[in-house]
Amino acid sequence: MNFGMRLAAVATAVTLAAAPAVAQKKSVKVILKDPQGKDAGTVTFKQVKKGVKVDVKLENLPIGDHAVHVHAVGKCEAPDFKTAGGHFNPTMKHHGFTSTEGHHDGDFPESVTVGENHRGEKTFVADYLSLDPAAPNSIFANGGTSVVVHEKKDDQMTDPAGASGNRIACGVVPAA
Repeated sequence: MNFGMRLAAVATAVTLAAAPAVAQKKSVKVILKDPQGKDAGTVTFKQVKKGVKVDVKLENLPIGDHAVHVHAVGKCEAPDFKTAGGHFNPTMKHHGFTSTEGHHDGDFPESVTVGENHRGEKTFVADYLSLDPAAPNSIFANGGTSVVVHEKKDDQMTDPAGASGNRIACGVVPAA
């Protein structure tokens, strides 16, 4: 290796060593909106030792059970929110926690019940999600994801979305 090649190799190594690593967020809050742009709640993702703690708080939505999922595209265009794409599913599994072939990474283990006050809450830990932008199961994957609330509960088995009906609220996961 001649002197010029060695100098270039050293310069490259120094540049790579000095390049800042992408910082992993400890938490991120997603603001949900309905098709008219009104507040529909929040979903907060927080990195914990055993995965990601997910705190869903719904408001101003119809009474009943509503599926909530992470979708593959970071877009939420009203009125139908179809721009959010399908469920976040980097491992190409089937839908639902009762599926013998595993569940989508965008699936949540339970639906959220909205009461007569038009509010509902659910908290759980998703050991199958990450906030590390470099991880394949990161909610920041592929330029970002979104969170969608559906009109019905999730049956936890029917592909592709648990027979959960139309999309009634959506929020884009902020960039990492």
